[in-house]
Amino acid sequence: MYHRTETQGNLMLEKAIFLEDINSNMTSRERKFKKMFNKPSKLDSYADTSTIEWYWWCRLHPMMLRALSVITGVLSVIIVWSEMTFFKKQPVLSIFALMVNMAKQNNDYVMIQVLSTLSIAYLAYCTYSTIFKIKLLNIYYLAPNHQTTESSLIFFGLLLSRLTSPMCLNFLGLIHMDSHVIKSRILETDYTQIMGHMDVITIISDGFNVYFPTLILAVCLATYFNVGTRILSVLGFPQFLEDDDLVIDYIQEGRLLVVREKERRERKIRGNEMRRKYRERSLPNTNEDIEERVPPSRKENMKSYLLDNADPIDRSYHSYSTNNTSEVERQLPSVSTRPNSTWEPPRNIFSDL
Repeated sequence: MYHRTETQGNLMLEKAIFLEDINSNMTSRERKFKKMFNKPSKLDSYADTSTIEWYWWCRLHPMMLRALSVITGVLSVIIVWSEMTFFKKQPVLSIFALMVNMAKQNNDYVMIQVLSTLSIAYLAYCTYSTIFKIKLLNIYYLAPNHQTTESSLIFFGLLLSRLTSPMCLNFLGLIHMDSHVIKSRILETDYTQIMGHMDVITIISDGFNVYFPTLILAVCLATYFNVGTRILSVLGFPQFLEDDDLVIDYIQEGRLLVVREKERRERKIRGNEMRRKYRERSLPNTNEDIEERVPPSRKENMKSYLLDNADPIDRSYHSYSTNNTSEVERQLPSVSTRPNSTWEPPRNIFSDL
């Protein structure tokens, strides 16, 4: 739960910062998408994509969202109207049934397929997108970035498999291809031949499965006026209501969290930049600078380098040896008596240090 909450918080902060980047780039005259915290992508190494990103996020993406909002709004109205009127056989009031009948009269099987596919796809999107947002006691819910638990996956998998069959049967009723709904003899579809009809129980067969879908209008109105959210808020469950003082405090706290996260990232970037500049000043740039700092004697032998650095002692020793040649000759062995023809310096030569 800790990792899941932390991941969700990081994703939400990334989304908030990115939306602020889009808002700030809306009025840009350079027409290049500038990010507050630039994360280079794989395409940046091949070409500059800032102009393409600006046109997409600042021009095309808002227009596409507006167009989709209009299209989905019209489809939602068509679905609600068809759900309320699909049991009426004469005259046909269901818009889905009218479209299928027109394609059937023209023997346009491809059009029937296209209309059916688009209609049931939008029905499935509305159904499953709502179900996947359900949270039960903050335990069963779908979390992004692979943070969903096994029990939540099983729970939503059960809902997904159980709702598919009723949704398909409901769509057959919308296009007037369920004989038990419109009460007429038509050729049965393969789906109803295998799955059957929703009239096994007497209460359902008497008209419950026909008139119950009309309650979708009440559900839509309750959703539009936030009736369920207000009821949960009265019962003590915190909900997002714009006119609630607690929610306003939450919004201000969220803004402060985003500001603090941006300041933290800016400090981190400045610290990394300062450390990089310090390393560039302190370390040499090339290997030639390193070789110039090392004396030639050190390159050959470290021992000779240490001995060469002992200038005062060597000078005093050489001056002492020149003034007292006879005494030093008596103390030092001759060249012929040196073992292995290697010369050894006198002992205790660094004792004064």
